[in-house]
Amino acid sequence: MNVGGPALQIFGLSTHLNKKKFEQLLLTGFCDHEEIDFLTTHEIQVPVIMVPGLGRKLKLISDLCAFFQVWQVMRQFRPHVVHTHTAKGGVLGRTASILSFQNHKRVHTFHGHLLYGYFSKFGTQIVILIEKLLAKQTHILISVGSQVKKDLLNVKIGNLSKFRVVPPGLEINLTKSKMQSRTELDLDQNAVYFSWIGRVVPIKDPLRLIRIAEITKRSKLPIRFCVAGDGPLLPEISQLAQNRQLPIDFLGWQPDIERVLAASDAVILTSINEGTPLSLIQAQMAGKPIISTAVGSVLEIVDNNKTGFVGDFDDDEFASCILKLSEDSTLRVRMGNLGREFALKRFSVERLALDHEKIYTDLFF
Repeated sequence: MNVGGPALQIFGLSTHLNKKKFEQLLLTGFCDHEEIDFLTTHEIQVPVIMVPGLGRKLKLISDLCAFFQVWQVMRQFRPHVVHTHTAKGGVLGRTASILSFQNHKRVHTFHGHLLYGYFSKFGTQIVILIEKLLAKQTHILISVGSQVKKDLLNVKIGNLSKFRVVPPGLEINLTKSKMQSRTELDLDQNAVYFSWIGRVVPIKDPLRLIRIAEITKRSKLPIRFCVAGDGPLLPEISQLAQNRQLPIDFLGWQPDIERVLAASDAVILTSINEGTPLSLIQAQMAGKPIISTAVGSVLEIVDNNKTGFVGDFDDDEFASCILKLSEDSTLRVRMGNLGREFALKRFSVERLALDHEKIYTDLFF
């Protein structure tokens, strides 16, 4: 339950699933030391069992111990539905379900995939083989966007009849003004801020932000960037920004993402691979235009040239979009208003819960 997409979706389901119909039990592991545990910042409304070893990294002995504990809990709790999230959780959870020899219905959500940007070619083929085998024993496969589903089907993971596309569901509560938020975050009141939000890890390509900031700095416009997030690459990019005197503010991990969005004029994403990035949905709900690489299902949540700019941009093209928005406040407001209207209509947490209730019910009737 590290802070991110899967945790937000699980939290939404724990809050909004009909409690008269569904009894929930959450099994989750401990976050790595550089990650923030969502459960420490939010009060989840379902019982939670912490499973040592059920973390991001692969460790044979601890993974086997985690598997055995998950298997034991399934034997005791006897769920009708086992719903797994994330790659490792999906492997351990579904395997434990199969070997528990109970009549579970298995559901797995792909919040993204590991088909590129994570492993070597050989490693990726191993991942595909494992997912193919597990998909045969999974009753419903959920993808957070159509592109994610298409990518998985292209490598023959699952089949069309098993897949359901369920977009994310979120809620946002902006209670502070831009001025107040910038004061609290110690940001420049007169700058145009482009916010980068997420884990500072290679797959998010934060080093590209350094290159883009170097280009936009030459314009002499009052453009600044802020990075809201933590991760192993944070020391490197903060040092680069300092050495090159780039207009980037590093906020670290922020528990109040609404405050960051209130302080922002636009939000950018530089990722190499994504599922359906929730930070962009949150940004649109807050009325902020988007500039993003065309990865994962971004084009399903951002209306290109209407609520933001999405494309296979090189660094100069990315910087050009930033310059365009920074110079035109009317364009920022128009794109932001259209984005808010679109996101609130399509990505509500109430809709997310209803979609899941139908999936679970349809498994039995």
